[in-house]
Amino acid sequence: MNYKFSNNSVIILVDDERIVLNSLRSELSTYIDDNKYTIEISESGSEALELVDELQKDGYDIPVIICDYIMPGMKGDVVLSEVHKRSPDTFKILLTGQAVLEGVANAINNAELYKYFDKPWDKEELKKAVTESLELYYVKKKQQENLLFLSGKEIQIQQKIQRAENSLLEEQRLNSDEANKIISDLNTLKKMYTTVLKLKSMINLCDNEKISSVESEVNKLKDMLKLVEQ
Repeated sequence: MNYKFSNNSVIILVDDERIVLNSLRSELSTYIDDNKYTIEISESGSEALELVDELQKDGYDIPVIICDYIMPGMKGDVVLSEVHKRSPDTFKILLTGQAVLEGVANAINNAELYKYFDKPWDKEELKKAVTESLELYYVKKKQQENLLFLSGKEIQIQQKIQRAENSLLEEQRLNSDEANKIISDLNTLKKMYTTVLKLKSMINLCDNEKISSVESEVNKLKDMLKLVEQ
């Protein structure tokens, strides 16, 4: 699928070993488009959280964070849990050189951990996880944008329906053409209202395989609204 990604998106890498960070950044750079994403690095959990706060303040998206588990001070599962509080839609990936089931379980329960990899990680598997998480982040973002749009239109259409119904009830001197125009508009608005509710339901259930069709239906609705609002 061809997705349109934001050009103000940042992928964060966290590890206390500079050599690991450089290796990971170099690896991601082979398949991450630097025109769409910036890769930022942090050498500690506290530094990573400061970076997240700064990026959010400046309006950046943070689709993915990859974090080491064993680090001085704040361990990776705690870092990801704190990131989740700040940016719940960010996909979190944990790396570790040790088998730490307790830390992984904590990250799953408190940070909605997306993937976990042992060091040294499999490059192809990590690539797959990163690219999939970027696609899924886009899906979530488009779902949220469309739901916000539809919720606003749902209220507007309800108000238009109410006004049209009131016009039929209150106007005593409507000729047949005027009355039929209101009736026609009212029927159109009710169809659109049904469509809005249907699309909201579809968005809540759709995945990345279906988002294109939902997006097409939302665009059709926008075109219909333009005609009614003229």
